[in-house]
Amino acid sequence: HRELAILCILQEQQIYKHVLEKGFITTATVIELLEVKQRRARAILLNMVESGWLKKEGAARSTIYVRTTEKR
Repeated sequence: HRELAILCILQEQQIYKHVLEKGFITTATVIELLEVKQRRARAILLNMVESGWLKKEGAARSTIYVRTTEKR
């Protein structure tokens, strides 16, 4: 389980770095960036939203994820 936890942290770091550089990220970008399936990409993004790292904007095909404005 430890390896899985480390992998999750590394994936979230890659996503957050992308958001800092580009201003936002999409599910499609996560799929490409991490080489994961759509279901996994959405799960990671949802977890990051629930943890307060990202904020979801838009809906359906126009959904993007941006950095939350709250200080962490």
